[in-house]
Amino acid sequence: MNLMLKRVTSDSFSSQVSSFLLLSLVWGCNAGIGPQGPQKAQVEASLAAEELRVEVTQPPVPQAGLRLSGAAAAWVGQLGVEVRDDCAPVATASPVDQLACGLHHAQGASLSYGAKSKSMFIAAECFHWAMLKLSKAPQVRQDSDRLLLFRNSQSINLQSQEGLLSRAERRYDIVRFEWVRSQVALGKAESALASLEFLSEAYPREPEVWGGLGVALLGLGRLNQSIVPLTMAVKLEPQRASRWDNLGTAQFLAGDVAQAVGSYREALSRDSLSPQIRADLGAALLISGEIDEGIAHLREAVRREPKNGLYLSNLAYALYIRGDLIEARKQVERATLLAPKDVSTWLNLVTILAASSELEAAQKALLEAEKLESTDPRVSKARSDLNQIMQLKQ
Repeated sequence: MNLMLKRVTSDSFSSQVSSFLLLSLVWGCNAGIGPQGPQKAQVEASLAAEELRVEVTQPPVPQAGLRLSGAAAAWVGQLGVEVRDDCAPVATASPVDQLACGLHHAQGASLSYGAKSKSMFIAAECFHWAMLKLSKAPQVRQDSDRLLLFRNSQSINLQSQEGLLSRAERRYDIVRFEWVRSQVALGKAESALASLEFLSEAYPREPEVWGGLGVALLGLGRLNQSIVPLTMAVKLEPQRASRWDNLGTAQFLAGDVAQAVGSYREALSRDSLSPQIRADLGAALLISGEIDEGIAHLREAVRREPKNGLYLSNLAYALYIRGDLIEARKQVERATLLAPKDVSTWLNLVTILAASSELEAAQKALLEAEKLESTDPRVSKARSDLNQIMQLKQ
């Protein structure tokens, strides 16, 4: 089986690891652009004396601290920066123009579900150039120096921490936050990890940063480490379904299926319309032995998103576990048409055909899997198992 850490809305990031069933990782609102609309801006931007200036407004709740989510979109929006569809990273462009171009391409990648699309690569490059220019400001100190100031401050409350940040550093962090998100979306979590760790300490009440750190660690296979920041993201933003969904994914992968089921139920209670959460909960329930309820949630996920081949593939495997081979085959064959490049779907078909004694058809399905991932250990295992079955039938 294949566990896809996959974004399914325009406000999430993704990576992949190999395991059992389909689950999701959703970072959160992508700079305030996406189907949920822009968040309330906590950053005001203005143009004065030919200098871009970002001012931090007082948050509505003092304990909320400094926020990065939505800040980039607010900065660009307040300045009224216009962006062409064919904008590209240019070394001579101003930081805010580069930021606007990056947000534009990141939004395009999100709407097309193409985390690793050309648009996301362009967005990452735009953010990189903007960061490079902003980092040259004399007011931008090294991360280690800034952290030392935070830790040595006589008063460690968040309002005093706000006073330790220069405007230039605030601008730089806003752009760096978007660059970090693009790196995780492109599967380059390792390169973003140091920045995420710094931002989590510099902006300790920012759920987007904690959530991003958890997603990055999970994408790197650091399962137990990922649970801590993902739990922090849930505590800071418990009303957001994706926070619970991500935590459930980490718990599931770490082997704590019971906790994962609980987290997924929390996510579903906050967003009962999400097919992704239904699919995640269904997968965890299958592992915990609650087959019928798992199938019910997978069916609902498919009903809400009938052209999602990965949902169909998981539903087919669940039906196979229950012994419904005829319907399982029907669903997995549909899944191969909708997700022809997903090796796990072809392997599910191999499994179901072999269980149905359709060995010749299973051989053909296995050849399709081998075309996609000939070195995948799951494919090698399927070949070995199928050969044993065929020898026993002779």
